[in-house]
Amino acid sequence: MLDPNIMWENWKTIFLSVADFHAPERTKQVRSEYAPWITENIKQTMRRRDFLKKKAVKTGSKLFHDAYKRTRNDLNRLIKNTKAIYFTNTLNDCDNNPKKMWKTINKLTNKQSKTTVISEIQNDNQNLTKKYEIADALNSHFNEVASRLVNNMPQSSWTFESYVTRSDTQFTIQNVSLTKVYKLLSTIKTSKSAGHDRIPGKLLRDAAEVIAPSLSAIFNASINTGIFPEDFKIAIISPIHKAGSKTNCDNYRPISVLSSVAKIYEKLVTEQLEIYLETNHILAEQQDLGKITLHKLLYLTSRTNG
Repeated sequence: MLDPNIMWENWKTIFLSVADFHAPERTKQVRSEYAPWITENIKQTMRRRDFLKKKAVKTGSKLFHDAYKRTRNDLNRLIKNTKAIYFTNTLNDCDNNPKKMWKTINKLTNKQSKTTVISEIQNDNQNLTKKYEIADALNSHFNEVASRLVNNMPQSSWTFESYVTRSDTQFTIQNVSLTKVYKLLSTIKTSKSAGHDRIPGKLLRDAAEVIAPSLSAIFNASINTGIFPEDFKIAIISPIHKAGSKTNCDNYRPISVLSSVAKIYEKLVTEQLEIYLETNHILAEQQDLGKITLHKLLYLTSRTNG
């Protein structure tokens, strides 16, 4: 049986070459501000306003100047009313969906995502300014965060085994079906960023019917050989500033962007594991998958700190 690493690298090379030929990357200039309420009527009125202003300046005519002011005022009212209607309709569409609502508000108010460009970091009483030094310092910091948190946790007599029920059954990963692979590919979120493999979700979704069989073969080869492709383990880590000094590593949190194909594979295996845990009642009631509530969190916290 072929090595899943080789199968994936060959697949990725072919897919990217086809994508680069039929859908090459293009640089497109966009507006600095997001203004979807700008209609064709508003654009025509803007052009009319600019024309009258030029005429008024060039000729010094009071007639053109008065016409310019009337058009300018009409334009301002038109923009205000059109913008208000657009905001109202758009926010009404987000009813009962807070996440979508805040995403829409940030977009409409042109709130930009926090930058990941870092010019200086302090580490071991040294000011680091070179890119590779900053990257190494943040990488070491993020790697050490988990161990520091564990060391600072209070000691407890409870272990993870206290929250699971022993079972005589054995969990075995089964081969994935073509149907499930196709379903995940065809419903992939296209708004997510591409991973280090440069394969965007939109291309995967558009080509779902064609690529599902070959990806199924790669996933099943990985399951049967017990080899998880090395490429699937790589993530793009972006440090996002939270608050405070931008030179302090503690004021950054890491955001990981994984390969979309790797996430599909993980979902397929996770689904099997969840079914096994629920069917055999291995998890405690307070650990029901997808049903975490405040009551359960408080219960688990009290047991852990007990």
